Amino acid sequence: MCTVITPNTPELNTLTGIESQQHAAVSLSKQGPSVLITGGHSRDLKSNTLDNQLFLGRTQSGQQQPAHTWTIPLVEGEFRGTGCTFASAIAGYMAQGFTLDKSIEQAQIFMLHTLTKAYTLRSGQQIPNRSTVTL
Repeated sequence: MCTVITPNTPELNTLTGIESQQHAAVSLSKQGPSVLITGGHSRDLKSNTLDNQLFLGRTQSGQQQPAHTWTIPLVEGEFRGTGCTFASAIAGYMAQGFTLDKSIEQAQIFMLHTLTKAYTLRSGQQIPNRSTVTL
């Protein structure tokens, strides 16, 4: 059992077999958890942003539209570990007693800080620097 799952677009498609993000998220949220579709794989390069969309689980709402959409700035570069960092930050804020919405908002701020301080081990994608930021 969980409160929220945080799939990116490819993970959402794999979990449901449904191409439409909205229909896939609604399908998953009917099973219980809220679904936060993370936007790293569907970036808007014209505005240099991405959208994270929250669909509330069946115990919280019967709605078919996203409960909330956050548009956040992109940090330039290619990164490894952003999904697990983001999900862990959300869990950390929820453990501190924040609501789901507020936890997501705070986790997004946390992510921006970790990405602006990211580092590379030899070659490859950058790794979010989680040690310089506190929850």
